[in-house]
Formats: sequence, structure tokens, C-alpha cells
Amino acid sequence: MVLKPVISVCLLLMCVQALNGQDTIRGVVLDRMDLAPVSGAMVWCDSTGNPANAVQTDGNGAFTLITRGHCQENIYVSAIGFAQLAMTRDKATRFYRMLLAPVPVHLNEVTVYAFEASRQMLETPGGLAVIDGEALRQFEQTSVLPAINMVPGVKMESRGAGGSRRISIRGSSLRSPFGVRNIKMYWDGIPLSSPDGSTPLEVIDVVNIGQLQLIKGPAGSLYGAGNGGVLLFRTQDADPLIKKVSWEGLYGSFGLNRIVNKLYVNEPNVKQTAAYIRQDNAGYRDQEANFKDMVMLKSGFFIGQRQVLTLLGYFYNGYWELPGALDSAQVASDPRQAVPFAISGKTAVHRKRGRIGLKHSYRLNDSWSNETSIYNNYTTKINPYGTSAFFNGYKDEQALG
Repeated sequence: MVLKPVISVCLLLMCVQALNGQDTIRGVVLDRMDLAPVSGAMVWCDSTGNPANAVQTDGNGAFTLITRGHCQENIYVSAIGFAQLAMTRDKATRFYRMLLAPVPVHLNEVTVYAFEASRQMLETPGGLAVIDGEALRQFEQTSVLPAINMVPGVKMESRGAGGSRRISIRGSSLRSPFGVRNIKMYWDGIPLSSPDGSTPLEVIDVVNIGQLQLIKGPAGSLYGAGNGGVLLFRTQDADPLIKKVSWEGLYGSFGLNRIVNKLYVNEPNVKQTAAYIRQDNAGYRDQEANFKDMVMLKSGFFIGQRQVLTLLGYFYNGYWELPGALDSAQVASDPRQAVPFAISGKTAVHRKRGRIGLKHSYRLNDSWSNETSIYNNYTTKINPYGTSAFFNGYKDEQALG
């Protein structure tokens, strides 16, 4: 009779000790590219990285991990098609938002019959190219032109470091002065292209790009009829739970100076990226100097597990001189000279652009989601132009919409 109370007390103490030894970790696992939930991902916490006690995420990407003993080391996440993620445990964080980076998956060879008349549009395959941020930064940083020209069927041209640009996708080469038509572009789901179809390529800087997707040919009509293609840009974000400040400098011949300052903040419910870019170049030819100042800000706010609010804004201030075209005799004499009238007329373009956009993303389940975006932009341009007394003028333009 005396042993029963003693046994009961011992059992109670053992239960209390076991409860005190448990550690509960909750969170959600998402695809960092489109914030879609990753179901079936393995999550575990162990100093050795051994997934013996791992749990799986549910259909919404959520998980609850109960460990024996306090988890003082890393939290690991692994899923098919994604790079494994290791995150340092933070005692102050009660809910973890784990963002996995997709990795290429090699498939067996298949035969595709494209654009059959009997198939619906959503079932029709199309040409798609993906360039990640690391591949973009393997080229020189002053322009996206070298990286884009590596994609088959795509050609980008530029008249100097600051002149007009042109993109042709499978022969679609319509353009407007200092912009691009017939090709739509989006940045984190917010339109870069204006309602008239033109897109200012000068505001796109390599340092801000985390990934670029190019949709070629008729498949681009998913974003609207009559498109030659679509370019989808995504911001270069920091890894989860990272706060970082970075500085980059580039110096080259002909007075090239480029400075980039960036700020990354990636917390459980907020991720922000801010960048300031200053670039100067005296130019190879006379009357070919150019510069640009640009500020870009992207903020993402997680509202629960299903909603994300994205804010994107930039301000661009650029100036580039126009030296004019030389004939063969002038090139033989001095390839660095400018057309005399271009110097006397101080032909140049001074352009300012600004845009702010807001996007709301809501994911109901794996099959249904909605994205709504609104934006406003403005631009000004001062442009004394002309290469001779018979062709010259002055433009002072403003637009808001």
C-alpha cells in the first residue's frame, strides 16, 4: 500500500521530465521562386544532419517537428527537385518560413509535337529558357546583353552603353525608340511593359536579377495576343533569416566607374532587398559619355500561410550622349571622333523613369491561386538630337500613367 504513492510520484516526475525535454518547431516550406507550398518535404533537426527523426510537410507545406531534447543546432529541409537547406536554429523564432531553391532535374529523352491544331493552348508546349543570377553574373555587369544573347533564338542589340536597345525573339524585332515593343516583361509579377507595349530596357540591371525566364514564340500569347515573347524577371533575394549589406565596385578603361550598394533583410514574415547603382563611362568616342543613377526596392510581406503582398519600386536617372554615325572615310581617319554637328549641338538624351507597383498573391490550394497587381509610372526625357544641319531638333517629353 505504501509503494503505490511512491510509484505514482515517480511516474509523474518522469512525465514532467519528458515533457521538459521536448522541443516543438513549427513552420512552412515554400518554393522560393513562386512561393508555392512544397508538400512531402522532409524536415529534421540534428547536429549531425541525420534525418532519422524527420517529419513530412503536408499539402500546404506546413510541418510540426517535436524533438527529443532541445534543438540547438541546424534545422534541415530536403525535397525532390530542390537544394537541401540548413538553417541555424533561433530560439526567438517560433515559426519558420523555409524557402527552397529549385535545382535542375534531368529527365529521359522525350519527343514533343508542338502546336498541334487539335490541342488546347494550355496543353501546347512552348520554348522556355531560364537564366539564373549566377549565370548572369558570369558576364560583364554593365549590361544584360551578353547573357541574353546566349539563349538560342534570342538576339539583343544596343547602340553603345547608353543608346537605344532592341530585342528580337525568333525574328520578332518590332521596337520603339529607347524601348521595346511586341515583347512583354514582368518583374516579380508586376508589369514593366507599358499599356502601349513598350518596355524601357535601361532600368534593368544585372545586379538586381535573381532569375530570368524567357518564353519564346507563340507560347508568349499566354500573356496576351500578338506577343513575340515574354521576359519574366525575379529579384535577387537573400537566403532565409539573413541580414546583409554588400558593396561592389567595378573600374575599367575609358573612365568606367560602377558602384553597387545592396541591403538584404530576410526575416520570417518579411523579406526586403534595396539596391543603389551608380555607373559612369566617358565612352570610347567623343560625345559618348554616359551615366546612370538608380535605386530599386522590393519588399515582400507574408500574411499568414496563403497570402503575400509584394511592393516593387524604382527610380532611374540616366544620361547618354549621341556621337552620330561615321562613314568609312571618317572611321579610317579617326574611329573615336564624333560627327561635328553632334558636338556643336550637344546631342544627348537625359531620361528619368520611376515606377511603383503592388501585387497581392493568394493561394487557395495546389490548383487555384490568384495574383492581382497595380502600378503607376512616370517618365521625362530631354533630347537634343540630330547629326547635321538638315536633321536636328529638340524634344522635351513627359508622361504619367
